Order: sequence, then C-alpha cells, then structure tokens
Amino acid sequence: MPKQSSKKLKENVEKDLTGAFCQLLSEIRTPKEAHQFCEAFFSPSEMSMLMKRLGIAYELEENKPYLEIQKELNVSSATIATVAMRLHLPGYKKALSLLHTAFWAKNWSKKLLRPFKK
Repeated sequence: MPKQSSKKLKENVEKDLTGAFCQLLSEIRTPKEAHQFCEAFFSPSEMSMLMKRLGIAYELEENKPYLEIQKELNVSSATIATVAMRLHLPGYKKALSLLHTAFWAKNWSKKLLRPFKK
C-alpha cells in the first residue's frame, strides 16, 4: 500500500491542484495516453490498488459473493465493504457504466464476427 505523507497541503492549494488534476484527466483522449499518464503518475502498488477497487466494484455489481471476490482479487472483506459503501458515488457509477459498455461491445463484436471467421 502506498505511504502518504502526514504533511497536509493547504486547503486552497489542494483545491487548486485537485481542479488541475481533474482537468488534466478530462483531456486524456486515448487508451495509450491514459496508459502513459498512469505509468508516469502512479506507482505499481497505486495502480494495483486502483485496479482492485475497480474489480471489486465490477464484481459487486455482478452480485458476486464477498468470499469469491476476496479469493479472486486477493483483497480483504473490509476493502470490499469500503468499495460497496462507495458504489453510489457518481465516479463509481460512471466507471462501471463505461466498463459494462466496453465488455458488452467486446462480447458482441466477437459474436458478430464469428460467422466471418474461417
């Protein structure tokens, strides 16, 4: 787990940096750009933490039991519960909507192309 500095930013500085960070995220347009951004700004353990949260959220939406999620993603029940309590937030809702759309499109593109494969 990444260690966070105990030294807090001044409130106005944190607000400005958060705004700049969110604006920067909104400017990322391609998966390649997103990957480059993530590699630059997140450590491997931070990326793992974020991917686990996304995986937990997806599995919860699919009604998987906590025990299965724990085993599959190597997370604690406390981590799953924390994500579960945040699923109502707009950011999680948007991420899950995009994820479901991507999985749906990938699944259907395979099905639609199947007759054309030799």
